[in-house]
This record gives sequence, C-alpha cells and structure tokens, in this order.
Amino acid sequence: MGLYDATKAAQLAYTRTLAFEEAPHSVRANAVCPGSTLTDFHVSRAQGAGKNVEQLKTERKDTSLIGRWADPIEIARPILWLASSEASFITGTTLMVDGGLHIM
Repeated sequence: MGLYDATKAAQLAYTRTLAFEEAPHSVRANAVCPGSTLTDFHVSRAQGAGKNVEQLKTERKDTSLIGRWADPIEIARPILWLASSEASFITGTTLMVDGGLHIM
C-alpha cells in the first residue's frame, strides 16, 4: 500500500501545482477520487470467479457510508460539472466521489 499511497499523494500534489502554474493561462486543474464503481470490468471479473452481480454488490456494503457501489454515471456527472462553466471558480481541489469512504 505504501507505493499506492505515495503515488496517489503525488498525483494530488501535482494537481495543486498544475493549478497554481496554469492559473495565469485560465487553465483549471482538479482531481476526482472515485470510490468503488460497478463497471463491466468488475462484473466480468466476478462472473469469471463464479459470482453473480448480486453477490458482487454485497461485497462493497462496508466500503462507503452509502453502502453500495457507485454507478459509473455517479462518477461521470461530478467530472462533467467540474469541467463546466458552473465550476469556473474551482481549481486546485480534490473532489472525493466515494460515497463517504474517505471519512470512514
């Protein structure tokens, strides 16, 4: 986990640095940290291991305050919002889209 944690921290620091350096050019930089997201990749892996989708869904009940996997659209919408003019005054931040995992 040490290498994973260090590289994640580096990416977040790089996001802040990029936001600082590119602000004079009207470029915004933000990071999005998604939680467990139920994608076709996960479903295929589970099925390959002999599990069905319902079994897979129960495996993430304790990995967020919301107690379920995210649907991919629940990750996409905050990203689209950050890229929109509605978020034009936001830069150098990290948006946790993880169902509350980061506070558990």
